Amino acid sequence: MSIDAVKAAETKLQKAESDHGKYEKDGNNHTNVAKAKKEYDRLNSEMSITSELLGEKSADLGARFAFDGGTLRDSKGNPVTREVVDLDGNKTLVEIEKPDLTDAVLLNPSPLAPANGNNQFDLIYRTKDGIVIVEAKGSKHTDLGETTHYPQSGKPVKVMQGRKEYVMEIANRMWQRGEISLATEIINGVNNKSLRYALFKGNPDVARGVDGNPVIESERSTPIADGFFYRMFDIYGWKT
Repeated sequence: MSIDAVKAAETKLQKAESDHGKYEKDGNNHTNVAKAKKEYDRLNSEMSITSELLGEKSADLGARFAFDGGTLRDSKGNPVTREVVDLDGNKTLVEIEKPDLTDAVLLNPSPLAPANGNNQFDLIYRTKDGIVIVEAKGSKHTDLGETTHYPQSGKPVKVMQGRKEYVMEIANRMWQRGEISLATEIINGVNNKSLRYALFKGNPDVARGVDGNPVIESERSTPIADGFFYRMFDIYGWKT
C-alpha cells in the first residue's frame, strides 16, 4: 500500500466534504462523503498494518546484522563502558558488549497476545546469553510508545518504551493473560541483568558521504545498519 494512494484518498475525502459537508461519526452523511471516508479508512488501515510488518521485518534484519556480540560503541566510535565493583570495593570500567544474535531464535507471537499489538513487545529473541527484546519502528521519525505502569505502591504512572518499568509492566500483563513461562523468563532476565533491550528504526535513506558513497559504520554519527538506526536501552544504569 503506497502513501500516494492514501494521500489521493484523503484528497478525495476532503473534496467530498467541501462539496457536501464534514463527515460526522454516526451522522447522516452524504453518500459521497461516507464512501470517500470508508475508502480512506480502509487504505490508511492497510498502510498502517503494512508499515508495522515492514518495521518488524526491517528490525529483525537490522538486529541480526548489528548484534554480533562485539563491543557497543557510542556515536563517536568510543567503547561504551560500565563500572564494576569487586568484593574489595575496587572499581573497574568494563566495556559493554552488544547482544549476540548468532543462532538466536525469534519467538513467534503468542496466540494469547492482543491482535492489535498492544501490551506486548515487537520482537523477542532467545539467545545463548538470555532474552533480547527489540522494539521496531518503521521510520526514524516514529516516537516511542508508552503504557501505564501500576507499581505495587503509589499511583499509576505513564512510562515510555526503553524503561525498566515498561519491561516489567508488559511482562506482568503477559503473565496475567497466561504467557507465564515467557513472562517469568523476562522478569528473571531483568532481575539478573541478563536481558537486553533495544530499539531499531527503519531509515529508507541509506547514509551517504560527501562523495556519494555509502558511509562506513565508524564514520556514521548515529548507529545505522544499511538503512537502520538502532539504540541499546540502558535499563540497568550501566553507562558511565
